[in-house]
Amino acid sequence: MEEQESRWELYDGLKRLTQREQTYLLYRYGFTDGEEHPLIGTAIYFHLTKGRAKKTEKQAMDNLWLELPWWFI
Repeated sequence: MEEQESRWELYDGLKRLTQREQTYLLYRYGFTDGEEHPLIGTAIYFHLTKGRAKKTEKQAMDNLWLELPWWFI
Protein backbone atom coordinates (compact mmCIF):
# COMPACT_ATOMS: atom_id res chain seq x y z
CA MET A 1 0.00 0.00 0.00
CA GLU A 2 2.80 2.41 0.93
CA GLU A 3 4.68 1.67 -2.30
CA GLN A 4 1.55 2.30 -4.36
CA GLU A 5 1.03 5.64 -2.64
CA SER A 6 4.66 6.59 -3.30
CA ARG A 7 4.22 5.79 -6.99
CA TRP A 8 1.08 7.90 -7.07
CA GLU A 9 2.97 10.83 -5.53
CA LEU A 10 5.81 10.38 -8.04
CA TYR A 11 3.44 10.35 -11.02
CA ASP A 12 1.59 13.35 -9.59
CA GLY A 13 4.89 15.22 -9.35
CA LEU A 14 5.79 14.23 -12.91
CA LYS A 15 2.50 15.66 -14.18
CA ARG A 16 3.57 19.08 -12.94
CA LEU A 17 6.74 19.10 -15.04
CA THR A 18 6.92 20.29 -18.63
CA GLN A 19 6.06 17.73 -21.28
CA ARG A 20 9.72 17.62 -22.31
CA GLU A 21 10.91 16.91 -18.76
CA GLN A 22 8.21 14.28 -18.24
CA THR A 23 9.06 12.46 -21.46
CA TYR A 24 12.78 12.57 -20.74
CA LEU A 25 12.51 11.18 -17.20
CA LEU A 26 9.92 8.55 -18.09
CA TYR A 27 12.17 7.22 -20.86
CA ARG A 28 15.48 7.56 -18.97
CA TYR A 29 14.30 5.68 -15.89
CA GLY A 30 12.33 2.99 -17.69
CA PHE A 31 8.76 3.96 -16.93
CA THR A 32 7.86 3.59 -20.62
CA ASP A 33 9.37 0.17 -21.31
CA GLY A 34 10.56 -1.20 -17.97
CA GLU A 35 14.24 -0.75 -18.85
CA GLU A 36 16.42 2.02 -17.43
CA HIS A 37 18.44 3.66 -20.22
CA PRO A 38 21.99 5.00 -19.87
CA LEU A 39 22.60 8.73 -20.23
CA ILE A 40 24.32 8.42 -23.61
CA GLY A 41 21.57 6.15 -24.93
CA THR A 42 18.96 8.63 -23.80
CA ALA A 43 20.88 11.47 -25.43
CA ILE A 44 20.96 9.59 -28.73
CA TYR A 45 17.26 8.73 -28.48
CA PHE A 46 16.33 12.40 -28.01
CA HIS A 47 18.95 13.70 -30.50
CA LEU A 48 20.85 15.59 -27.80
CA THR A 49 24.51 15.96 -26.99
CA LYS A 50 25.64 14.20 -23.84
CA GLY A 51 26.10 17.56 -22.12
CA ARG A 52 22.63 18.76 -23.08
CA ALA A 53 21.08 15.48 -21.93
CA LYS A 54 22.86 15.79 -18.58
CA LYS A 55 21.63 19.38 -18.20
CA THR A 56 18.07 18.41 -19.15
CA GLU A 57 18.10 15.56 -16.64
CA LYS A 58 19.44 17.74 -13.82
CA GLN A 59 16.85 20.42 -14.45
CA ALA A 60 14.03 17.87 -14.66
CA MET A 61 15.14 16.12 -11.45
CA ASP A 62 15.46 19.45 -9.62
CA ASN A 63 11.97 20.44 -10.73
CA LEU A 64 10.56 17.03 -9.79
CA TRP A 65 12.16 17.26 -6.35
CA LEU A 66 10.38 20.58 -5.80
CA GLU A 67 7.02 19.00 -6.69
CA LEU A 68 7.28 16.01 -4.37
CA PRO A 69 5.88 16.15 -0.84
CA TRP A 70 8.44 16.72 1.92
CA TRP A 71 8.05 13.18 3.26
CA PHE A 72 8.78 11.54 -0.10
CA ILE A 73 12.52 12.09 0.12
